[in-house]
Amino acid sequence: MKKILLCSFAASLLFCKVKAGETDSLKTKYVNHYVGVQANQLLKQLINLNASSAPINNPYLLTYGIYATEINWGFELGMGYNYFNTKDNLSPTDQETKFNQTFFRLGVAKKFDIGKRWEAGIALDYIGSNEDNRTFSHSVTQFGGQKDSTSSVSASTEKSNGGGLRLNIRYGLSKYIFLGTEMTFYYSKAKNKSNVTITEVFTNINFPDDNFSNTSYSSTDVEQKSLGITLPVAIFLIIKF
Repeated sequence: MKKILLCSFAASLLFCKVKAGETDSLKTKYVNHYVGVQANQLLKQLINLNASSAPINNPYLLTYGIYATEINWGFELGMGYNYFNTKDNLSPTDQETKFNQTFFRLGVAKKFDIGKRWEAGIALDYIGSNEDNRTFSHSVTQFGGQKDSTSSVSASTEKSNGGGLRLNIRYGLSKYIFLGTEMTFYYSKAKNKSNVTITEVFTNINFPDDNFSNTSYSSTDVEQKSLGITLPVAIFLIIKF
């Protein structure tokens, strides 16, 4: 009786393992995700690269891609953002500058597996950027009963869009961690608008009739087209999942 029970128990365990194996085989992964960040500065610190190396002119600091596992076709996007605010507290004009800049791209991509460690890809991207730059200054000159104050506001905006081809290659440090770089061939069209407003107010306490204010304006509207190649100097640290 005991032998029969032991045999039944062993058969049950074997059946369960077989069913578990069948269940795992049915779990098919349909997509792969790639999340990347530019890592040039980090790698310089780790391997002590020469500080005089080529400058990085790739503005897409963060990247994301999603690919269908069966056909290796997918979508990729990239984005970057710059912001700074400077104020010269010792300047007689109390000058302050505010700067915002964003970059984005979206593309259809094809991935190729090259052996166990290498992956390559090609993409057709749409690119765009927005830039806003504003500078403020204000000065006051006072002598006796007279006061002369001047304020100026300089504002410029630039919007661009375009597209082109992108080639990339990635090396797998492990199954889920890659180092990659890319080369782009983009055409873009940019439109830059700027205007400067200067306001001067003169006040004379002793002779009020001499008081006056004056405002002047100037503006520009420039279009620019460019076609260029970005060399593969930006290195991306990529996680695949």
